[in-house]
Amino acid sequence: MSNFEKNMESIITNITKEDMEMNDDNKKGVQDSEPITKKEEIEMDKKEQREQREKQRAIKVALITATPLLDLPIKALSGLLKQESFKEDSKVVYSIDKFNLGENKHRGEFKQEIIEQLVEKLKDRDFIGISAVGFNFDEKIVPLIKELKNRLPNKPVILGGDVATDGANMERCWQLGIDAMCIGEAEKDLPFLLENWEKRHDPEVKKKIKNFILEDDDVEKIKNGEISARQLQNFLTKKEMDEYKTDFTWDDYYVLKDEKISEALPKYMPEAIQHQLPQNENVLIYAFTRGCPYACDYCDYATKQEQLDQTFRSKSMEAAVEELKRQKIELEKAREKQVELGLDKGPDPFLVLMNSDTSALSTEQLKEFRDLYKRDVDLPFYCMCSPSSLTPEKIRILADAGMVHLNVGVQTNQESNEKFFNRRQKDDKIIELTRTVSELGEKGIDIKLFCDFIIHNPFENKDQSRKTIELIKKMELPFDYIPHTLFLGSGSPLRKRYEKEREENDLDKLLEDNKEIGYSNYHDTYRFYSWLKDNKGFVINTICEFMAGQHNSEKLGRLPRYANNLKSWDAFGEDNLLSTAQKEAKKISDKKQAESYMREKEEQISEFRKFIDEKLSAIDEKTLSIDFLIKDDVLDYFEDHKNLFINIALVLKNLPQYHQRFSNESAEKRTYETEFDDSSSNPIF
Repeated sequence: MSNFEKNMESIITNITKEDMEMNDDNKKGVQDSEPITKKEEIEMDKKEQREQREKQRAIKVALITATPLLDLPIKALSGLLKQESFKEDSKVVYSIDKFNLGENKHRGEFKQEIIEQLVEKLKDRDFIGISAVGFNFDEKIVPLIKELKNRLPNKPVILGGDVATDGANMERCWQLGIDAMCIGEAEKDLPFLLENWEKRHDPEVKKKIKNFILEDDDVEKIKNGEISARQLQNFLTKKEMDEYKTDFTWDDYYVLKDEKISEALPKYMPEAIQHQLPQNENVLIYAFTRGCPYACDYCDYATKQEQLDQTFRSKSMEAAVEELKRQKIELEKAREKQVELGLDKGPDPFLVLMNSDTSALSTEQLKEFRDLYKRDVDLPFYCMCSPSSLTPEKIRILADAGMVHLNVGVQTNQESNEKFFNRRQKDDKIIELTRTVSELGEKGIDIKLFCDFIIHNPFENKDQSRKTIELIKKMELPFDYIPHTLFLGSGSPLRKRYEKEREENDLDKLLEDNKEIGYSNYHDTYRFYSWLKDNKGFVINTICEFMAGQHNSEKLGRLPRYANNLKSWDAFGEDNLLSTAQKEAKKISDKKQAESYMREKEEQISEFRKFIDEKLSAIDEKTLSIDFLIKDDVLDYFEDHKNLFINIALVLKNLPQYHQRFSNESAEKRTYETEFDDSSSNPIF
């Protein structure tokens, strides 16, 4: 029995016999004209409550996510269903279990021991809901669904998330054998669907269930254009967004701890090792907006806007802050429970605000948010903003509210943004925003600035990549440069363009098209070097990876700031290059081949050191390291010696001092990377 069921039983059984039975003498003494006392009113309410609960039927639901940061959807649906249970006319009481199966290590599908535990916990559930995102769908969600449908064939599985909403993936998702699929927002119609599950194919019932695909015919009609996904939409209004409450409780919430499904505590929460977010156990995740104001061509959302007419909406600032206040309270309860269990409370709480673009809110809205947030929550926070909507004034308002980490999606230079991504933003605007953050820092208001960029774009050539590097050089210090390997949503406009032009224009391969290495989290491109290394843009884009991390007066991410310091740079050191080559040689089973491999590498490394020392001896002391590395003769050398170049890149991955790529994460967070590579059976270079 779940904690929620126990609580409901407690509410019911707590009405004692004494409470339920009125004394006959008292009954006789009450005249019609006499007012009802407060005690009698409470007694009557309890009796009505009991009678109502006895009429309700129980529906048990499990909600699952496999992405560490993205448990908000299952918390939102849990809150919705619990609210439904307490409506005056409700005929159903919902019991909800939440499962966050995100893992700290990157290792493909779930182990069988985890599947066994999950199946055991799902046996008494009536429905299984799964929220899925694209980047781990094939390796985690697809095998999970197959296992659940095989082991629990009579349990309905309902799939939602951006993968299901992606029109290009819709048919593939449905073919997994799921029983229903949400292609929009689930809140309005999910309760009706669950309560009328057996009648869901009845035409009169079905027309009341929007945003859900319920049968093969639905998929075919959308695929063939007979109906539009737009016809199925039923999105929340701003008023409804305010009314629905998110379930932030830690009851009936489970996570993976040491490969065991355990009751969730803040200390056990999975960490988002693939992102530059704060990574401790007391991070609050929240978003109070829906949709996105933009339609970038690399994103599935551009297609979703076209198909579903999703608009950018926000809760009222009062409702948003009220939710954050509740979340903070629930976290504190969980931290106190940790103390009772002999654990420490952990670090101070921190908020990650996952709105698609917080600065898309008006200046007046942000001022209201600031005032309410400082009064009722007052935690430091991270938020994401678009350069298109962000202004110096909005930066100052958010900083005053408590923002200490600002994530801005720059993506690329002005020309490429407009030409390839359908993003209209000026390079001068980016420089101005970085200047504002720097000026605030000089006044003692410290904001860590994280700037997202996209690399390995097959449409860009070297000159266009150089323009982006020029933009980065002009940005005011300090800031963190965050390179993301391009990932095209399967239904996105740019994916369609790529399919059309790839052969005609001999476009480079996309990381996501590999069939054997597995999924990427956009920051782990080194795992895919064997797939990408023949791309024309591989070398210059990998050099851009070298810049990942903080840019300040001494360094450009993992590069020294000035080229003169490349002479003693760890990644160019002969001992480190040989050590990395030896690690790869151990993957060769034939001893003679391994020895031959190492002799070849020793010659390459020696030759490289002579080349690089000669080139560095001829440069000016003010030359930046990035300018030296993208010189034509240096790029040509790396192109001609690509295996040696990959050796340099892997030195950066293997050396502990370079695991700390971003200014707000600890070095130990990156140690998992080496472990993954050791499982490879063949040397990368």
